Amino acid sequence: MKNFFKIIALALAVIMMLALFVGCANKTAAEDAEGEWENVSWSYKKESKTLTITGGGAVPSAEDSLSVPWKSIRGSVEKLKVVTTDDAPFTSIGDYAFYGMTALKTLELPAGVTSIGKCSFAFCAALDEIRLPDTLTTIGESAFEGCKSVLALEVPASVTSVGERAFAFCRRLEIITFRGKVERIGKWTFKECENLDLLRMDTTGVSFDASAFEGAGIDSTGVKSLNTSIVSIVCKDSEGNEIQRDPSAKTLELGEKFTVTAPVIEGYTVGEKTSEEVEAKGEAIVVEFTYTKNATEEATDAPTPEVTEPVTGDMSEGKDDGIKPGTVIMVIVFVVVIVGIAVGAFLLMKADKKTTKDSRTVRKNKDGYNKNSKNKKK
Repeated sequence: MKNFFKIIALALAVIMMLALFVGCANKTAAEDAEGEWENVSWSYKKESKTLTITGGGAVPSAEDSLSVPWKSIRGSVEKLKVVTTDDAPFTSIGDYAFYGMTALKTLELPAGVTSIGKCSFAFCAALDEIRLPDTLTTIGESAFEGCKSVLALEVPASVTSVGERAFAFCRRLEIITFRGKVERIGKWTFKECENLDLLRMDTTGVSFDASAFEGAGIDSTGVKSLNTSIVSIVCKDSEGNEIQRDPSAKTLELGEKFTVTAPVIEGYTVGEKTSEEVEAKGEAIVVEFTYTKNATEEATDAPTPEVTEPVTGDMSEGKDDGIKPGTVIMVIVFVVVIVGIAVGAFLLMKADKKTTKDSRTVRKNKDGYNKNSKNKKK
């Protein structure tokens, strides 16, 4: 029977671990939160998934990614607002300030910010649009490392210093333009930027560390002059929603002309403008095309008809609460474990009975042997 209780204890432990796992898997988004950190105030709103930083001067630095006061909600932040008060602009973004905000999609820093610290926006994996102010002078070490969704980036002319690994592991980055004069590109600046196709900058007197382009799509020989123009193609639907973007469709030398043709997009028909002629003047060129969705595609997006089968849940207010996936998993796990316990107990009891029977047989044979031995002696 001791083994029976051991099986039950083990099964209960398994149930508790699975319950914990399912609970974590169905964890809800971070709740509203707020606080103070040195010279800034911060607040997070669950409904808009927005983190607002209010104050002035420097957004404080942290020793590491776990030392920021908003660490518990950083995985839920999709929007970041930096708001100044009393006409005192923010001057810098501290080390690790917004590290690992994996849901953050866009970044626009206000005028007045002059430096971005070490790992400030590192591993913001969903970040695909970055707008830097013209006051910025310094991009710190690993500032945007691991921002694997950004496609194109323009660094303002005010920037003169770029730290090591600043854009390392930005795997989707295709084009980056430095408008100003950066004298040195250091170690692993573009490490593993495997899709990097074009780097535009003032190449006069620039030195490149041997590891700057390690694992990148280009090397120092692929750096182009600022006199070139990059043609980007943006495709939108009739409501202005972006369908497709090609940030480096064509590279043109100064004065060169080129006719941009609207790309074919499955399920869509291009509008009246199907092409546009452009001329390189040393600035980025963006060509937009508008598309309408095909009727067959619209039919597939039509709402599905109501089913006649009964729906589980409280429908008293027209709302289907239903059974959540986590609950279903828990029920299945519970049933499986209970069945396992029952089978284990049955097999254990059967084994106990067999052991008892074998023990009795042995004793019986032994008694018979002893009895026969005694008779022989007589």
